[in-house]
Amino acid sequence: MESPVVAVKENRLLKGAFAVAGIMTTLVIYGILQVRNPNPSLFLQLQGSAFVHTLTFKMKNQVTLIVSLVYCCFLCNPLLTGLICWWGVNFVRFSD
Repeated sequence: MESPVVAVKENRLLKGAFAVAGIMTTLVIYGILQVRNPNPSLFLQLQGSAFVHTLTFKMKNQVTLIVSLVYCCFLCNPLLTGLICWWGVNFVRFSD
């Protein structure tokens, strides 16, 4: 018999509802703090730092992807060259 905890963990609808509830709770708390804050420039600074953090994270991911692709190209280049030469040698036979 399956335990109720395992059934809840595998239910995609409950996972989605939990994620949406978390996001909405965060937005409500953010809105309440923004209304009660006498210094609105603080939230602009927080939004700016979050934006810069997101851009930095995305740029790091892109650079990592590009470096990985370049490394793969340099790694696979000798293998492909050797394979093409092998095909060429097998295709052109000088003796019958």
